[in-house]
Amino acid sequence: MEKGLRITEVAVANHAVVLRLNNGSVFAEPLDGIHALSDATPKQLQQCEVFAGGVGIAWPKLDVHLSLKGFLTNMVRNELIRRLTVEPKPGARGHGKVRRGVEA
Repeated sequence: MEKGLRITEVAVANHAVVLRLNNGSVFAEPLDGIHALSDATPKQLQQCEVFAGGVGIAWPKLDVHLSLKGFLTNMVRNELIRRLTVEPKPGARGHGKVRRGVEA
């Protein structure tokens, strides 16, 4: 088997898909960020499993399969969008300032 990150456990809890990896890391992605599961019932969401030696997760009855790489990519993309669309708090680092180089 190829070495690298693998999913060891998957669960749906608190409106999120939660993955535990073989390095001990735990990642959670809100269900509303996973469009393929948007019409699933709570019972259907619980029927998930790890497949392909830990490189993906599946909901067989829904015919939904997500790779670990795709899951992590989606999670990072959603976090970047969230960060870019949230207004910075007044006084936060960089608030209201644009830097275009170093002044002498």
